[in-house]
Amino acid sequence: MIFNTGHLKPEKFQLHEARAKADESFCNCSSAEFMSNFPVFDGWKPENESPILLKLKNVEPHSDPWVGRSKEPRARRAIFWLLEGGGQNGFGYKLIFGCGAKHIKMVPGDFVVFNDRIDHWVMSEKLWRGAAIQLVTI
Repeated sequence: MIFNTGHLKPEKFQLHEARAKADESFCNCSSAEFMSNFPVFDGWKPENESPILLKLKNVEPHSDPWVGRSKEPRARRAIFWLLEGGGQNGFGYKLIFGCGAKHIKMVPGDFVVFNDRIDHWVMSEKLWRGAAIQLVTI
């Protein structure tokens, strides 16, 4: 289930950090500074201090376990933010993010808020870099 979408242009320092740290492991976290310009979703806050940084082409359908420090909440969300690659203003290479029965096309700077308990996936023609983090209610 996709709850919200938006666009926030990443800062140059965020792109440099993603280029240096992102990989396919789902284990590399950003610095605390990275969060100074990060998408927000009203009524929700990041559960961890920093998002994971990803560099991939495609992500198989999967659901995520709770990785927060607190007890798993009844309601939770996640944000996926496309930092670079995967799309060029609707032309050229495309990145498609899907969750459940819904999907959206994304270009760099786009973010999506979704239920990470439901199977979600990414399809792209080229490599991309992004950031993802789980959210809890405020």
